[in-house]
Amino acid sequence: MINHLNSIRRARNSSGRTSARRRLLFVSSALVLLVAACGSGDDNSAVTVAGQTTSDGSTTESSPTTEPTTAPTTAPPTAGPMEYTVLVDGRVDEFNGAFFAYFPDTITVHPGDTIIYKSVFSGEPHSVTFGSVVETAIAEFEKLTPEQLQSEGPPPPELEAAFAAIPAMLPEGPGDANQNSVNPCFVGEGEPVPTDVTSQCPVTEPSPFTGTETFYNSGFLPDGEIFRLEIAEDIAPGTYRALCTLHFTEMISEVTVVPADEPVLTPDEVAALAQEQLDEFADQMLPAVEGAKAAATPGNVLAGLGSEDVPQVLGVDFIPADSTATAGETVTWSIIGPHTVSFNPPESARTVLVKGEDDGYHLVEEALAPAGFEPPPPSEGEGEGPPPPVDGGTWDGTGFFSSGLMFGGDFTLAITTPGTYDYICLIHPEMQGTVTIE
Repeated sequence: MINHLNSIRRARNSSGRTSARRRLLFVSSALVLLVAACGSGDDNSAVTVAGQTTSDGSTTESSPTTEPTTAPTTAPPTAGPMEYTVLVDGRVDEFNGAFFAYFPDTITVHPGDTIIYKSVFSGEPHSVTFGSVVETAIAEFEKLTPEQLQSEGPPPPELEAAFAAIPAMLPEGPGDANQNSVNPCFVGEGEPVPTDVTSQCPVTEPSPFTGTETFYNSGFLPDGEIFRLEIAEDIAPGTYRALCTLHFTEMISEVTVVPADEPVLTPDEVAALAQEQLDEFADQMLPAVEGAKAAATPGNVLAGLGSEDVPQVLGVDFIPADSTATAGETVTWSIIGPHTVSFNPPESARTVLVKGEDDGYHLVEEALAPAGFEPPPPSEGEGEGPPPPVDGGTWDGTGFFSSGLMFGGDFTLAITTPGTYDYICLIHPEMQGTVTIE
């Protein structure tokens, strides 16, 4: 994976969000083991109780994406603590997308309340991670000037050091997921964050969140799994922020705790605000999706798409979904984002993060490595140009065949046997297509 500091130092749009291009380049080589697995869609899946870290009273506020449209109300004093739901990623009817956001991205609560962060799995791995190390990193990032954000130079050393203190979910190169980040990890005030990437943290079951913790991390959240943030009764009022340990400053959740006598939105109002923000992102992305469909040609398939108008969204569709070619004719997939083009995958390759016997998540190399052809050697250096094309050669339509994980560039393949062939992206479970060979 590209060092996450490289992802945050690149160009950002006028709203201060990371550019779509940088979001898509959060890893380096075509064989880096990066993305997460299909999880259970069962709403009754395992619950991780988690508290979050806050600042120590000196907080930097970030602007919410959407202002509340409903005046705050206050629950009756007898109502007791309230539970709120915040979505991690999202899903819409208009297109398949990965949403690099929490919905809503800001929420105000009282001591004793609970926030339920619920994963809506798109194929992108996410966590909910609070802590003093997170607060420090976000604060350092917000010090960057517009010139620094646009610069291709190295990040300031203070910023680099701040982000180095946060364990990344996935490795910078081939290897397993980082066990101290992909799994739950809770570190108390003043204690060091574990640096051993091969072992899970000593504490994986948290206490209610007091706002003084060093590192409060949900770990990877499969589809439907929740991260239950129980706000301690004695937490100090203030603003506490979380990020995802894969997408970092591209994906921030802001929680403001106010005294019990101050008004806050009700859970229903928070849910309405979440839907409003999600719908706004979908509306901004839809023109790019419709434009791509209108421009599609049968032998050239767009694998994923982005839009500078809404860099928090990655389209995860093959466009066109159904393509045709003659036997032996080359079909080209233009990759935007982390995707595979995979035919006849075995069940064992359909999950790229799986729980092992140690109850921790581990990467499945079979899902991410090329299959059925000899891939070219990885190019040296990151570079700023597009990745070189990958030629899959010819395929007779039998057996498992996969491009392997790609982060851009073109993948070409000539299928020699007439028939209709289904294929999928092993990263994004809803991303499916067919090729009919005549």
